[in-house]
Amino acid sequence: MSSSMMNAVFIIAPFNAHSIAMREAQIRNAEACAAALWVAGFAPICIQAQLRFISELQDDMYHDGAKELLRRCDAAIVVEWWKQDVNCISQVMFAKESGVKTFISISAVSAYFNDDNTIVSKYAWEDLK
Repeated sequence: MSSSMMNAVFIIAPFNAHSIAMREAQIRNAEACAAALWVAGFAPICIQAQLRFISELQDDMYHDGAKELLRRCDAAIVVEWWKQDVNCISQVMFAKESGVKTFISISAVSAYFNDDNTIVSKYAWEDLK
């Protein structure tokens, strides 16, 4: 077991869908990102998977909890379809305001934490312009 600390990376992914099947697809997409982050040596925070079976979750509880976890993370990453989800856009903007770097790829997260200047890190909020 390594004695070095892992960086926690919050996964910003859609979680609201009009059907159960689409919501499950969104969760699986976030889980795939989490698995890839683990393999890359990071500790992913995937609230989509954690909340999968909670049907009575209030929107404000979700938003407040997501922001608190995001604030405590070392970085964040967005997954596919994030720009079509108002909650994801809100989380990206919150991350920017809180100083949490938010990336669009795992390679960019790795480059940032490994001081690899060969990869230009692109931040998610750059896509919002």
